[in-house]
Amino acid sequence: MAMGKYIIKRLIQMLLALVIVSFGVFMIINLIPGTPAEVLAGTNASEEQLQALNVKFGLDKPLLVRYFIWLKNVLHADLGNAVISGQPIAEMLASKLGATIELTLVATALSIILSLPLGIACAMKPNGPLDKICTGFSAIFFAIPGFWLGILLMLLFALVLHFLPPSGTVGFLEDPWGHVQSLMLPALTISLGMAAKTIRYLRAALMDALHQDYIITASARGVPPKKVTYRHALRNALIPVVTVIGLQMGDLFGGALIIEQIFGWPGIGKLTIQAINWRDYNLLQGTVLYIVLSFMLVNLLVDILNALTDPRIRLE
Repeated sequence: MAMGKYIIKRLIQMLLALVIVSFGVFMIINLIPGTPAEVLAGTNASEEQLQALNVKFGLDKPLLVRYFIWLKNVLHADLGNAVISGQPIAEMLASKLGATIELTLVATALSIILSLPLGIACAMKPNGPLDKICTGFSAIFFAIPGFWLGILLMLLFALVLHFLPPSGTVGFLEDPWGHVQSLMLPALTISLGMAAKTIRYLRAALMDALHQDYIITASARGVPPKKVTYRHALRNALIPVVTVIGLQMGDLFGGALIIEQIFGWPGIGKLTIQAINWRDYNLLQGTVLYIVLSFMLVNLLVDILNALTDPRIRLE
């Protein structure tokens, strides 16, 4: 019952936050130099042609009027059409959503497979050889920008080793192995950065949990070390780690803008970059709304998982 009330309360807060964020984003987007009319008409267009296009797309109305028209349409589940292509924005988002979800899940799975065993091993033997190696790994990949790491991996695996394609993708049904190959570089680029952060958080959280009084008491009573570590200490240590992983997934579900652009991955991030380049206000507003909503939903899911992991959170 308490959990249901909490979810309803959070959903109401999310709705209010979406309205506030959408208003701010709408105003900022319209401050970007250039208009869709200028993109469509070209650099040699006359003022009359630009004015006609602005009237056609409703860009001649005041900003507040345009925002409330947009908000009214959104409340009726209508994101409108893209100015440049004329396609329904909802259909454009849906066509890119699968690629973004696929990249997010694969990158997250790779980061978890890499970070969990290493983080646990480092916490069990701090300052050991493996811990020093993992600390160096975390420091490097935590600090290096994602776009620079992506370029380095592209040079290594595509241009030097000729093992993976540098960019682009093919359909899974058309060429399953080719699709997997095209997915590996962007997924690996993202997962290395995620793993670096997760290892650091898991190591710190597990080391802290292993020094708690209840863990020391359980060990003194003769409880097997593995049971103490994995059943008691690790469960509490995973709470901040789940939060970190969830927040990173929230970012990715919104589209890895730079990574998708570098590797030509056809996801939400690349669509957002295209909307900026086209000065397509409608499309950009739709992609930003999706990004904010996806992040909020993932954040809510993380809070629920934390409450299920630790009943004390739910009671509080």
